[in-house]
Amino acid sequence: MKRLPKTLHIRTFYAVAIEKSISQASDRLAIGKATVSRHISELEIDLGINLFRRLNSGMELTDAGTELLSIAEKLALIAVDFSVKADSFEEKLVGVVKLSVSPGFAVFLLPNILSKLRVKAPSLQIVVHSSMDPANMLMGEADISLRSVEPGQASLRREQLPDLDYGVYASVKYLERYGEPATPKDLEQHQLIGQIQMLTFKDQIERTGFSFEHAFFALRTDDVGAAWNLILAGCGIGVSMCKNGDLEDRVRRIFPDLAALKLPLWISSQKETQLNFSTQFVYDFIKSELS
Repeated sequence: MKRLPKTLHIRTFYAVAIEKSISQASDRLAIGKATVSRHISELEIDLGINLFRRLNSGMELTDAGTELLSIAEKLALIAVDFSVKADSFEEKLVGVVKLSVSPGFAVFLLPNILSKLRVKAPSLQIVVHSSMDPANMLMGEADISLRSVEPGQASLRREQLPDLDYGVYASVKYLERYGEPATPKDLEQHQLIGQIQMLTFKDQIERTGFSFEHAFFALRTDDVGAAWNLILAGCGIGVSMCKNGDLEDRVRRIFPDLAALKLPLWISSQKETQLNFSTQFVYDFIKSELS
């Protein structure tokens, strides 16, 4: 090794290794692509080794880079710990708290909760990152995550909250036009919306006698907000969160006597966020609202 590498360059190395792309690492770190390339080049010069193979398909770790990746991940955790510890000395509900949630939770679950939170903590800034892909907390992309699957990173604290109830809904206008299905199997003769949303509950739905093989999805979208608006417009039948659908006068829940479809719910954060007053407050508030 020619000289001790800069911590910032190691952070950039970790991002490129995870993303396998200069461009995507640039987006993750919110810095220019030229800066990312320079950090990697300077780090390789400082270490005296090649960390990546530059391919047309992206950046591939060399054997040396692969060996160093686990150490870079530990340094990323240490950097988060350092920042959280510094924040802990200021016990006021101020600053920025970043949430990572799935699109469905962002549209139907969070708005009422955040409205109440604004009353409790008006000086807090909340950033909602809505994506099917979980944020990388080790890289500081989020402070709190709300997902339907248990997080895989061992370093995260996680708690399973009560399952969310979902039901099958259609607009009053649609039901007046096409009639109401008497059994789940009758759905196969109707226009369905949002195949991806229904497939989330595939096993539960098929236990009622419905077959996806014979279903007709007239309108497919992976956008839960768009799917809900299509249901409201009378375009077909689809699934939605009961917290949302049961409060909407323009729709009716089909098969209300059947057990609700269940979606698991997990809240997670870095273990060290317990030291950060604002982040811990938001974590506890969301958990309380969903418990």
